[in-house]
Amino acid sequence: MNILFITTKCPLPTNDGHSLRSFNLLKQVAAVHSVHLLSFVKYQQEYDSIPELETICSSVTLLNIPENTSKTTLFRTLILSVFAGKAFVTCKYDTRQMRETIRTKIKEIDLIHFDMLPLAVFLDETNGLPTVLNEHNVESLLLQRRLENEQGIIKKWFFSRQQKLLEQFERNACRNVHSIITCSENDLATLKSFAPQTQIDVVPNGVDTSYFAPLVSEPEEPHSMIFIGGLNWFPNYDALEWFDTCIFPEILNHFPDAHLHIIGIMSDTFPWKHSQATTCYGFVDDIRPYMAKASLFIVPLRIGGGTRLKILNAMAMGKPVISTTIGAEGLGVVSGENILLADDEQSFCKMTKNLFNQSTLRKTLSVNARNFINEHYQWKHIGKKLLNVYNSVSMKKRKFT
Repeated sequence: MNILFITTKCPLPTNDGHSLRSFNLLKQVAAVHSVHLLSFVKYQQEYDSIPELETICSSVTLLNIPENTSKTTLFRTLILSVFAGKAFVTCKYDTRQMRETIRTKIKEIDLIHFDMLPLAVFLDETNGLPTVLNEHNVESLLLQRRLENEQGIIKKWFFSRQQKLLEQFERNACRNVHSIITCSENDLATLKSFAPQTQIDVVPNGVDTSYFAPLVSEPEEPHSMIFIGGLNWFPNYDALEWFDTCIFPEILNHFPDAHLHIIGIMSDTFPWKHSQATTCYGFVDDIRPYMAKASLFIVPLRIGGGTRLKILNAMAMGKPVISTTIGAEGLGVVSGENILLADDEQSFCKMTKNLFNQSTLRKTLSVNARNFINEHYQWKHIGKKLLNVYNSVSMKKRKFT
């Protein structure tokens, strides 16, 4: 088949969970079918990835999106969404250039893969071709969880309005695609309530276990922790603010040399309370050496959806992981066996202290985590699930309504 694989950001470089999932699914599909990648560009360095992507795909087309480079355009689109009564993300990605490119490319296409919910705004350009929507998260649910943690009357009003508009869009999109793939059984249940008649399958996140493997050459630093995730994504911002304010003080009381390492986009306005015990690296070319040196991998997320690829990567490297339940949602992990789960600051502090103090517990979690990943989360097995979805919908056609 000829697959048109449309994404909101280039799958390379794989510097976040979104791109990791997109790239690995793309790679598995391209091993069997002819894939034509059509993507917006979030960061200019993504253009450097074209040569590598062209070794995988039959064609690669990258398009700029004005809102990613112009604050004026971003603000104008934000105002437009308010007055037009449309979810902001649908206005942001609905560009004339993308519509024209889709119309040109679909002439030789057998199936369209929309790799993010906002791209469903182009369903009316598909001419009835079979469509698959990749729901990395239930986006309206993710926004609802942010709303519950948001402060301020104006922000609450804005996000409440956006949540309602996004949920309406998400429900309509789910009803009008031929198939949906999602990361977890929890998200499947929610999406099924949106679109009972649509085929929905779990195609979980995975790990390249040959790449994310234990690095014995990098000795662990005692009492060190690592967090991976950019502060430009609100759930990560909220997670670090909670950890820095409510959890870190108790840890430092018991382990004054404790240190938190952070990889991802930072914020100049983040209200650090323990900056002296924190090192922020921003983007790095290879996260593995940083992960290997850390004693613990922490995921204090209070808002989330889908499944956390960063947890799977850490487990594949044999790192002991402490996460909230929502942070590890949908992974099938077992607390005390291959991970530790804590949903309040007291429990998070206690588990962190226990892991720092007990090398045997760290070793047990490390071995069990690696075995768990090898059994359940290899990309080559996950790719087959997506290919089966493609085959099942390849003969379907539905008129967009």
